[in-house]
Amino acid sequence: MGMAIYGCFGRSDPGIVHEIGFRLTHRGEYERISTPTPGVHIGARGSRSSFAAHGAGSIPLVFSGSISNRCELAALMSETAENTEYADRRLLWNLYRQFGPAGFERVNGSYAIALVDVQSRTLVLAVDRWSAQPLHFAAVDGGWIFASEYKALVPLLGGHPSIDPCVAAYVAATKYLPPHDTPEPRIKALGPGEYMRLTAHAHQIASYQPLRLDVDADATQERCATELRERILDAARRLTQAHEVIGVGLSGGLDSAITLGAVRKVAPHKRIYTYTVSFHTHDPVLRKAAQTARCFGAVHREIIVSPNELLSMLPELVWRMEDPIAREEMLVYHAVAQHAARETPIVLYGQMADVLFAGMPRHVLIKAASEFGFMRGAITEFYQYTQKGAQPRSRLGKLLVRTYFRGRYGAPPRVLGAEEAKGDSKDFDWSAAEPLNAALL
Repeated sequence: MGMAIYGCFGRSDPGIVHEIGFRLTHRGEYERISTPTPGVHIGARGSRSSFAAHGAGSIPLVFSGSISNRCELAALMSETAENTEYADRRLLWNLYRQFGPAGFERVNGSYAIALVDVQSRTLVLAVDRWSAQPLHFAAVDGGWIFASEYKALVPLLGGHPSIDPCVAAYVAATKYLPPHDTPEPRIKALGPGEYMRLTAHAHQIASYQPLRLDVDADATQERCATELRERILDAARRLTQAHEVIGVGLSGGLDSAITLGAVRKVAPHKRIYTYTVSFHTHDPVLRKAAQTARCFGAVHREIIVSPNELLSMLPELVWRMEDPIAREEMLVYHAVAQHAARETPIVLYGQMADVLFAGMPRHVLIKAASEFGFMRGAITEFYQYTQKGAQPRSRLGKLLVRTYFRGRYGAPPRVLGAEEAKGDSKDFDWSAAEPLNAALL
């Protein structure tokens, strides 16, 4: 796990920040707390190396995550790019001073930021476009508190913790938390690509400029393939250029093999470790992964998780993950992280590549609905049933569900006290030039 950030706004006693930090000791043994202006306290906790990488000094900003375009940001602000590896906080602070909170959309990487604008006595919280580094906040008597993990805030809210039944229903239906919400109704989260400004009189949440889909109707398949290849290699180069040793989580599938191939292409002489996790020694994935590792000249590690190890891994995984639902791959990521931390500062994985390349079964439905207009309504109902358990209303929609699942898949369990899970409807923009690409975006 990376560095944690936390703090409070509107409270004169910094002890509350120490309380939050105490519940985040698993993020690192080193803590830094500052009070840039009366009533505003910010803190960070992490390892010695993470503090060194983020830079020293009295800049009123704490930061969790990584930046892969330091040189571009330095050039944008007419600064020297020398030693930018050790100046993350300074870069982000100067970016804010020049462009305001919206300037953080220029950062290539995953991040959560908290800074204090002393002149206006404003606290600014910001996360990346995917909220890969989450940031949670809650209102308390006399002000606000925030932290990288919502469990660090729960004891400071008073009373007994509670669970929002509507959030529970949403999780049961969609298998993930709704944007902005947590199981504890008094704690909220910044959504992907959002920032929040807190003053003594108000709080305001805004978003970065939305991503835009540009369609070049004249582009050939060969040109698109070449451009895609270059973008993948550029991403691999950005992520690995600051490291001499690189880790890759390797499964038996194509996603992680492409990741490894891209890393080897941009780092032909660097040491690469690959990690494959299985729950038994006869798993054919182990053989495939070992072959892929040999092909690209990587040092391969096989990690076998026994049933007895699950007894100790599961409680720790739940504590570190926080989210109330997961599948078996979270155990794999956890095991890889534990082993890789001894050998490499970074691990890349092919996760979400299926989504990027429209390789999931649900993408076939979007494509079919865009091409067969007379069945669009029924296919959309079928899609909504698979994604959130919404029951189809049309006869054709019901027929598709019965024919495909044959009773093997039922509606999500009903949560007492909750209305029907609304959630993201995932409605499609059928007027777009390319509905599938619009849906992916």
